[in-house]
Amino acid sequence: IGQPVIASIDMRAIPDWQTFLKDYKKLEIYAMAVHHIDAFRYLFGDPEKITAVCRTDPRTKFEHTDGIVQYTFQYKDGLMATSLDDVWAWPEEPCEKHNYINWRVEGTDGFAEGDIGWHKREPEFCGSTLRLACKAYPNQWIEPKWETMWFPDAFVGTMASLLRAVESGTEPKISARDNIRTLACVEACYKSIAEEKTVYLSEILK
Repeated sequence: IGQPVIASIDMRAIPDWQTFLKDYKKLEIYAMAVHHIDAFRYLFGDPEKITAVCRTDPRTKFEHTDGIVQYTFQYKDGLMATSLDDVWAWPEEPCEKHNYINWRVEGTDGFAEGDIGWHKREPEFCGSTLRLACKAYPNQWIEPKWETMWFPDAFVGTMASLLRAVESGTEPKISARDNIRTLACVEACYKSIAEEKTVYLSEILK
């Protein structure tokens, strides 16, 4: 797709909050957005600066700061990656329901898009999807298919890699040292919210 120009995740889905989260005032960015932040970092590396805003989620009754969150990563080359994490999404019965998680990456020569499927329920396919259009393959969509899903298939991928690393004393494919930089982006989001300003990642990674 050439040089990435803009990337986005648009999430309108309702997570099942784990009970331990009730002990923290921080919620969505730690529990949900961290996955989207990790995806941005996997694809594009560390951003230069981050801006985030939030509000509480009316459905979540325990105390929290960040229920519905929007955050934008800005990169030195001009790329912007932004996510809207809307965990409200649906005011419940008898209102009709339309939940989804869509993603899109646009580049100078094409774009890729799809959806993330963890919020779906069987018999609907609960995996994620990808389709691609680009100048190199004109007037067509490239649409790879697979049968694997987040769960249980993650247990034979990233999680299994970690267990093998523990057993063998080797470095896992995804290093904990790299994970710290994802957590630094999480903290930059919270700092941006608290101080109502754009935060440079270097402020966190001192």
